[in-house]
Amino acid sequence: MQERFASLCVLESVGRPKSVEQRSEPRLDEPFDVGTVDAVGEARFAIRKRAQQRGQQSARRVFVHDSLTMRAPGHGGILRFSGLRREVRIRADGAALDHLRMNFAAMTVAGEGEPQLDYEVSGDDAAGWRLRRNGTAIAMADPVDGDPLVLRTLGELTYVIESDLIVQLQLLRPDLLFVHAAALELDGAVHLVTGPSGAGKSTTCWGLLHEGFRYLSDEIAPVDIATFAVSAYPHALCMKRDPPASHPVPEPVRRTSRGLHVPIDADRLASTDPPRVLRSIFFVDHDPDRVDPFVYPVSRAEAAARIYPNILNALAHDNDGLAAAAALAANVHAFRLQAADLSATCRLVRDTVERITL
Repeated sequence: MQERFASLCVLESVGRPKSVEQRSEPRLDEPFDVGTVDAVGEARFAIRKRAQQRGQQSARRVFVHDSLTMRAPGHGGILRFSGLRREVRIRADGAALDHLRMNFAAMTVAGEGEPQLDYEVSGDDAAGWRLRRNGTAIAMADPVDGDPLVLRTLGELTYVIESDLIVQLQLLRPDLLFVHAAALELDGAVHLVTGPSGAGKSTTCWGLLHEGFRYLSDEIAPVDIATFAVSAYPHALCMKRDPPASHPVPEPVRRTSRGLHVPIDADRLASTDPPRVLRSIFFVDHDPDRVDPFVYPVSRAEAAARIYPNILNALAHDNDGLAAAAALAANVHAFRLQAADLSATCRLVRDTVERITL
């Protein structure tokens, strides 16, 4: 609990970056669509409430990184990779090293310099694992029982490392806007899929990889608010449960207490050179009783109100991130997606993407 509140305090204390020159963007205090005033008012209230709730929830929705397009080799008990041009080192052994090596296999290879983020894992399957970052012990924010410093499963270990890593990278790169969303690339443009927990972001992401999309992330979209370019976080795709039989997961896949961890093949990874620009965002809801999926466009006002609660580092940006949410909404195509059968849903998303142009 103290670790979580400490992270929030640090986030609030980070100085906001200097404003950058952007394309003509609407100000959130000026009307730019029918219903904007009501939508923005509701958004402001929801955002303040969201910021308070983040102090009462686990850090599981805090994730990040940068253009990562590589293989992360392990040298003995050391795993090194780079995210957002920040070097990360993880020292571990045995099952922990094997699992983490698989989880971060697609990350950019780091150099041999001193890492900004240095993690050390100790322990084993029987006794559990302990984690330190730059010499500081890291605890579970929401332990079910027992010692919060003891991570009982590989699922807990992976979750805590990823959660802490992404918080730290947000602090190191406050110039980027971190959106909680799956990010995929098609024909050189980036498309986001976001929604509430359990809505099926990662499963939809997995399905879209079978429709020709390429993988940037299933959790985080770090956006450069000056150019709308999206960086990648290609960790192993994580689903809470098995996808439908029409989209089976390949081997190797790791099953932990947190779900399925599916490493992404190199031919399904998106290139981020040159940087890929955001073109659309889909707000997904899954209705198990729906037979056919349905998609429809939403106004910029509604899009801004829906984007804002999914910004992880809003407090690091001007006007608490409201201007950035409005800018994204004004510069991308936004849709509500009522998901149903996975194959039909993903075909509908691809058909929609192919019809839109900026």
